[in-house]
Parts: sequence; structure tokens; C-alpha cells
Amino acid sequence: RQTINTRNQIFRRGTSSTKLEWRLSPAFTFMPGYMYRYEDYGKLYWSENNWQQATGWDRRYHRIEMKADYNFMKAFYFEPSHIWELRKEYNHSFIDGSVFRQRKNRDLKMTTGLTITWSFESSGNITLNYSRRDWQSSNIANSMSEFINISVRYIF
Repeated sequence: RQTINTRNQIFRRGTSSTKLEWRLSPAFTFMPGYMYRYEDYGKLYWSENNWQQATGWDRRYHRIEMKADYNFMKAFYFEPSHIWELRKEYNHSFIDGSVFRQRKNRDLKMTTGLTITWSFESSGNITLNYSRRDWQSSNIANSMSEFINISVRYIF
């Protein structure tokens, strides 16, 4: 394995996201979305009269989100959602002048949620949020988490 000795390091991140909003009726809106993120980290070194990067690792994220807004009465608002997120991580090795990219980890997170908001006055509301996250990873045991959040907002 070849090592590049330099103290210069570089981290890069790029993100692209798209969301659509379809108003199917005055009370119902459907909002799908997609996000892609790329990150890499490595050493920066001078070679052949320019800077070059020796990438140590990189990550790629894909996130698909499905969300709906349903306001069936003036005082009640429902927002179901589902998020699917895939993350892949790779390590880079330099052997005999060649770069080898090896998969380090693969995570799949699926989160399903429901938010219910009750507006009891024009100056206040109560929100109940429930979400369940299933996490599958190639490096750790699979897990499932559930979260409940209740919030009260009132403006005097």
C-alpha cells in the first residue's frame, strides 16, 4: 500500500434536491421529493505542476421522500410521510499506482411518520408527531426506533 505524505487535506460535499408539490384539491397536497448528496475526503498534493486529490473515502446518499398534507377541517391538519434513505460508503486504497475502491458500509433507513395538528384558536395549536425508523446496516445490527413528540404553541 502506497502512502502519500502531505498535511494538506480536502473535504468536498455536493447536494442536489428536487421537490414537487401537487395540489389535488383545496384540502389535499401531495409532495414527493428526491435528494442526492456526494461527499469525499482525501489528501491534497502537488504533482506535475497542479494540485491533485488522493481520495481516502467517499459517501453517496439517495433520499426519496413522500409527503401529503390533508386539511380536512379548518382546525385539523394531517401530514403522513415516508422517507427512504440509502447511504453507501467507500474506502480508497492506493496499491502499485492503482486506486482500489472498496465498499465500507451500506445503510438503509426507512422512516414513516404522521403529524396531526389541532388549531384550537388563531393564536395556538397542539401538534402530535409520531415516527418510526427502521435502520438496516451492513456494519451494525438492524434497529427500529419509535419517536413521539407533543408540542403546544400559544401566543399571548
